[in-house]
Amino acid sequence: MQEMGVTPEGMFWLGITLAVAFGAVYLVDVFVRRLFRVRYGVEPAVPAEPRVTERSQGRTELTASERRYIEVTKGKCPDCDGGKLLQGPEGGACMNVLCAGCGAKFNLAFGFGGILFGSRIGEPTGFALTPEEGPCP
Repeated sequence: MQEMGVTPEGMFWLGITLAVAFGAVYLVDVFVRRLFRVRYGVEPAVPAEPRVTERSQGRTELTASERRYIEVTKGKCPDCDGGKLLQGPEGGACMNVLCAGCGAKFNLAFGFGGILFGSRIGEPTGFALTPEEGPCP
């Protein structure tokens, strides 16, 4: 039997063939995705603005939607939709926070990378705080 050798020219053409094959697969993939989007009206997922879908009316416990809003917005008030939550006294896994926008006070318990539960300490006062006034009393 004769030994088969690989020549540099053969490797060149093998590389060209593989590049063309992968390029064709990529183009077919792009075409199919666009066709599917146009035909079935499927749009790529775009992250929506975080918003509170369920509010805790007359209850002290925060709803899951309110807790998630605080997590996603990195510390904004679910009552006035955007006031910064100022850190107050803390103990154990809990922390009191006060909204600088509306004056609402919350007690939040943190754990497992998020807010486990939260409750209202008082109703929103409706006044805004200045940075000099500081966090929760």
